Amino acid sequence: MSVSQVERDPVIMAEILTEGRELFKRYGFKKTTMEDIAKMVGKSKSALYYYFKTKEEIFEAIIMHDMKQQHQKVAAAVKEASTAREKFRSFVKGMFENVKEKAEVYSVYRAELFESAKRILELTEEKDRFVEHQLKDILLFGISNGEVKHLQSMEMETWVNMIHWGLKQVGMKIFMNNENDYILDNLDFLADSLFDGVSTR
Repeated sequence: MSVSQVERDPVIMAEILTEGRELFKRYGFKKTTMEDIAKMVGKSKSALYYYFKTKEEIFEAIIMHDMKQQHQKVAAAVKEASTAREKFRSFVKGMFENVKEKAEVYSVYRAELFESAKRILELTEEKDRFVEHQLKDILLFGISNGEVKHLQSMEMETWVNMIHWGLKQVGMKIFMNNENDYILDNLDFLADSLFDGVSTR
């Protein structure tokens, strides 16, 4: 998103993202045009270009908006929990919240998204930073209150990366295949199993 877009009317920006999301869901990314989105918002195509130059920019803004909303909810739930185990459970549940709903919303165009590995990497960089930050904070909190073993720096890094990569793979499996939905009913078990590796209990 360009710097100039920050100065634009936030109400219109929100409208563009809402209507763009609906059109992408209904028709897919390739078939949706800037003109389609402009019509849905009730603006001219030139007015739409004032906010976004391409539909790719709109798509990326939608993904980033949804991701930021999820991160805010997860961070709030983690902060509210009183123990490291509860914080980790809240984190795992929050990261998987609405994953099936999102899969259905994006089902029409998710294949198109996965065509570009570079775009995937760009869109997930912020999410990766958020996940790693949350996991490190949970570990440090657990160490400070005696719930988590004292870990060397490289041990912490190893655990954070292992959990991060593992959860990412689980999330991808659920997102792409309904056969893995049972995991969503066992998130406490999943979280506890992963946490037990560093727990003092």
